[in-house]
Amino acid sequence: MTFLSYISDRKIPLATNLLGIGMIVTYLLDKQIPFNDILKITMVWGILLFSSMYLSYRIRKNTYNRIENSLSCLDNKNLFTQIFELTKTEDDKFYNEIIQVCNLDMLNQISNIERSKKEYKEYIEQWVHEVKTPLTSIKLICDNQKTDMSYKIIKELESISNAVEQTLFYARSDSVSKDYFIKEVNLSTIISHVLIKNKQMLIQNHIAVEPLMIDTFVSTDAKWIEFIVSQIVYNSVKYRNKSMPQITFTSSTSDKTISLHITDNGMGISTADLLRVFQKGFTGANGRDGGNATGIGLYLCKKLSEKLNVHIDIQSQLATGTTVSLGFHRAT
Repeated sequence: MTFLSYISDRKIPLATNLLGIGMIVTYLLDKQIPFNDILKITMVWGILLFSSMYLSYRIRKNTYNRIENSLSCLDNKNLFTQIFELTKTEDDKFYNEIIQVCNLDMLNQISNIERSKKEYKEYIEQWVHEVKTPLTSIKLICDNQKTDMSYKIIKELESISNAVEQTLFYARSDSVSKDYFIKEVNLSTIISHVLIKNKQMLIQNHIAVEPLMIDTFVSTDAKWIEFIVSQIVYNSVKYRNKSMPQITFTSSTSDKTISLHITDNGMGISTADLLRVFQKGFTGANGRDGGNATGIGLYLCKKLSEKLNVHIDIQSQLATGTTVSLGFHRAT
């Protein structure tokens, strides 16, 4: 706020004072008061008017600065109206009361939304755990029935299980910090668990796999990383090369990171789509052609990786293949 803008907001009081000066000057001239005396009276009035307006401007300016400084120091800015009083003027008190009422109503609405979101999240988690039981039972039944049909059913069950896992981890994605356990884990072990979990899907789609055979240890949460790797493998199978599909796991190290690279020789991703693959709901040309993409898998991988402080990157070329890299920070 500048002094000119402050004056501009007070046009009526300023105009009233100028009108008053004009009327008094006219009256004094009519009474034949010496012009020098009239000029002195006018100058005194003008100085008092300017001084009072400038003093009022400085008080208001200091109040604004105090508000901005106090607001910038608060982590929870919604609490500002509860701990800060503007000034003692009746106008400011009135506005402050209105702000507090609006703020309280907003907090109540946010509280209701968060409660509904928590209840929905708890329901989703409960539903996922309940649906896992019949899925496991069906898989056991199929494992005991060594037929072509049972293998096909197991393959579809793995797809359903992937969608169920995706739902569970999506529900928990906002509370990763409350549900992870960081420890030294072997990347080879992580990959073995993912391959066993998706065994039938890999077999049914004739995927040749070259697992990581080197003992490479990183500090992370095994459960969440297994989910991320599983989503990447699932995408590699979904967009596989139709002739000789292959997935290769390799690792690399640098001074600051240990990286896991998951490479396939599938359809690949166009340069235009590559910039948006981590966006929620984005399916790209491959997903639209296949018709069964949700645009959630890679979005979740990106979101969970950031929460685990793992760098995720994708390099790809159409009709050549895709490499997804997970970079784990070395302990300092």
